[in-house]
Amino acid sequence: MKGLHEIKKIDRWEDADIENTHWSVVLVDHQPDLRRKDDIKRIANNADYIIVHDTQAKHNKLYGYIEETFPLFKYRYDYTKGNGPQTSVLSNFKDLSNL
Repeated sequence: MKGLHEIKKIDRWEDADIENTHWSVVLVDHQPDLRRKDDIKRIANNADYIIVHDTQAKHNKLYGYIEETFPLFKYRYDYTKGNGPQTSVLSNFKDLSNL
């Protein structure tokens, strides 16, 4: 641990004790991609901000974000200004209306 940041290396994701830790920021853009929604559900109430990549409508059929994960959150912000894929910020703790 250096300063206010702590980085933990985990050999197997299944062994990560993420449910018993509160996270400031979680980035979701990993493989296997079909598992992303399950991982978002695992951390929905344990992270200030969850940043999820590839949240545009055309990916929803594959990932199921809109029906299965977005309703779990009190706040949501969709970044659509860039040329690339849409990215969404989700939170149950931080109001995102000022982004």
